[in-house]
Amino acid sequence: MIVSNEKLKKMKSGKKIFFLFLFSGFAVQGMMAQNADTLTLPACLRLAGEKYPRAAEKQLLRDRMALENENLLRSFYPELNLKAQAVYYSDVVTIDAPAAIPGLQFPQPPNDQYSVALDVRQLIYDGGLTKRRKQLETEKTGLAQQDIEVKIYSFKQQLSNLFFSALFLDDNYKILDQNLHQLETTLTEAKTARDHGVILAGDMDVLLAAKLDIRQKMTANRHDREAVIGVLSYYLDTVFAKDIVLTVPLPVSASAAFSRPEFRFFSLQSSLLDINKQLQDAMRRPRVYGFGQVGYGRPGLNLLSENFNTYYLFGARLSWNIWDWNQSGRKKKILTLRQEQIKKQEDTFRQQVEASLIRINEEIRKLDELIVLDEEKVKLRKQITGEFERKLAGGTITPAEYEQQLTAFQNARIQLNLHQKQKLEKQIDYLVTNGNLTDYENSYK
Repeated sequence: MIVSNEKLKKMKSGKKIFFLFLFSGFAVQGMMAQNADTLTLPACLRLAGEKYPRAAEKQLLRDRMALENENLLRSFYPELNLKAQAVYYSDVVTIDAPAAIPGLQFPQPPNDQYSVALDVRQLIYDGGLTKRRKQLETEKTGLAQQDIEVKIYSFKQQLSNLFFSALFLDDNYKILDQNLHQLETTLTEAKTARDHGVILAGDMDVLLAAKLDIRQKMTANRHDREAVIGVLSYYLDTVFAKDIVLTVPLPVSASAAFSRPEFRFFSLQSSLLDINKQLQDAMRRPRVYGFGQVGYGRPGLNLLSENFNTYYLFGARLSWNIWDWNQSGRKKKILTLRQEQIKKQEDTFRQQVEASLIRINEEIRKLDELIVLDEEKVKLRKQITGEFERKLAGGTITPAEYEQQLTAFQNARIQLNLHQKQKLEKQIDYLVTNGNLTDYENSYK
């Protein structure tokens, strides 16, 4: 196809204007990115730990444990009970035998009897029962708090996935935006060709329909991103700007040791069962109490007295269930079986984590190889685009042919960026799976 010099000059002029507009647009985007708010993934994860609704529950659990332990300590305080009663007996003890000594009369207790007494009971030794109950309460509180930590960790993983979904939407928007600019350039060239009778007017409708399709996808993309940012704002109880810039710092190499909060949860479960075993032993030990009573009534301790008298008594009591038909032994065996069950659950979870890490490592290796190939493709596409640019300047190809190679070069760069972002996501996923996410969020702003 022969193109006139005047037409070629118009095309070159349009090309220069387009590139000037494109580069100025990127510059404006860069300035906006610098001025817009920025949210990093570590900052998002820290906020997740602070804003998770059940995070405040840990303090409530500590407060409850303090009150429970305070009540347990009170079991060694004296127990005071005030008793009062008035009783009328239809018959009382009488002595009808004749007196051995003339003139001697045996007293007869009154039918109506009254008493007011203060009972005192003091626990002296409980076989370590109170101590074990305090330990049990501490372990239960720690287990409940660790369960919240597991929920928070899962919440952070959920927000990390949301964060990356927004990043991928941003990448897709850039692709659509670049394609739109390229299509507008093609439309400009097509209009010139139509004016010169090279193409038909119907060919323009195909390009216009493609442009509307891209604009529709861009509109849907922005609404999807706003929805993701809205969900992040809701979960983190923070208002984020719609154009907030999301960034992910490159993580350092993760520790080989597992730090998942679930493993500590399993450990605390087993420890709680150990305390329950010790509690069973404590319940089998004897208990020693001191007791006393101070009272006033008729009769007092002298049942034959007809007068109101004060009285008191004190002593010690030992209580020991010496045979429980091995109920305690069976309960301890049940607790041991539950510990074995927890160990199996922990082994299963560890196996799942290790399998996930193997899969993620292989994904990272695959992406490493793809990135190497992407870099080679970008290098080749850059050379090809440069060659076509020289041909365009020489008038041996059409702008559409040059645009085709430019599009291929840009798509190669986008593919490289996409794989690099996917690799970064897998690296974060490795931290999450291995349990080193907390170290990552504390290492960056």
